[in-house]
Amino acid sequence: MRLRFKVIRKQGRVFLYRLSWRTRDGGSVKIHLIVNDDLEAAHKHPWNFTSFPVLGAYKEEVDGVTVAHRPLTAIRRQVNERHRVILYRVFGRPLPCLTVGRYSPKLQPWCEHQNLCDFCTPLGECADTTYWKRRLQKKAGRTEMWHTSVVTLDAVEQAATSELARAALRHAARELAGDSSGHDLSHVLRVFRSAQELARAEGADLEKVEIIAALHDLKDFKFTGDTSTGPRAAHDWLLGSGSGEALAEGVANDIAGISFKGAGTPPQPLSLEGGCVQDADRLDALGAIGIARCFAYGGHVGRPLFDPAVPTVNHTTVESYLQTQGTSLNHFYEKLFLLRSRMNTASAKSIADARHEFMEKFVAQFLDEWNGQGQQ
Repeated sequence: MRLRFKVIRKQGRVFLYRLSWRTRDGGSVKIHLIVNDDLEAAHKHPWNFTSFPVLGAYKEEVDGVTVAHRPLTAIRRQVNERHRVILYRVFGRPLPCLTVGRYSPKLQPWCEHQNLCDFCTPLGECADTTYWKRRLQKKAGRTEMWHTSVVTLDAVEQAATSELARAALRHAARELAGDSSGHDLSHVLRVFRSAQELARAEGADLEKVEIIAALHDLKDFKFTGDTSTGPRAAHDWLLGSGSGEALAEGVANDIAGISFKGAGTPPQPLSLEGGCVQDADRLDALGAIGIARCFAYGGHVGRPLFDPAVPTVNHTTVESYLQTQGTSLNHFYEKLFLLRSRMNTASAKSIADARHEFMEKFVAQFLDEWNGQGQQ
């Protein structure tokens, strides 16, 4: 375990002292000694967290409302909540407060470069943009910035067509926080945006597509062992959010058929909207992202990278697909290389071609190196 110590300053004076360490899920535990008020305007954090005042207490401004926190009370914040800390005072002097918190992996940047939050306004640009620009210039001698194209929850929410779709995204963000299997919020956001583009090209109902995309990986059968948990979770959440039965049932039926369940299992019928989301989901399983997700999932479930003695399997049942351990490289032959020919829309097929070829080159290089040929 590697401990990190950091002094956080705001407007020229020490705000807090931080001792932190990483957790296995990519998040962290942070111990803060807060010694001054947060002089910045209320701002968002890039992670979800739960924190406890251990010694002392403080007040917090949350979305314009001031809340008092007593010692040992749990404080839970989501990425989209704006807040700032205000210490109690005696004779005009701030009373320090010691807190301990559990933080999720980083889910989004501090703010969007195109729409600066109050935290970053004094910088003239997003704090993350500044960091990555300097890092690229220092380590690679490059001036271009990729950060401004990073897909954030805020940006995707703003592009959603309805409040229900935005609520579904926020629900997914809460449910998938901390995932390290490649089925995390960033996956959902990529699928959401791709599905939007496919829906416009195909003339599909955009709101329904967005809702399916936001909820498609919740309580997924790969993790629960039950193909009904995901559709049921989406159906129940939609009804609880005020949706009509027709929409809830339609979304649930499509989610039941989106996931790949084995090369030899019969496909389930989908609506036009479900087909758009399935294509977007499968596109995210191809190319560079698909390769990264394949090995992330393999590590998550304990699969070896490759074993020539383990044969590929043409799974004909969901049970076989779930119970066969296999290897991460076998997954390319058992699923990923099959997806290009199973796309529903012409737009997705054209995108899939290039990503499929990229994966073929990767696997060929992998096998060359595995067999020692890559050392020549």
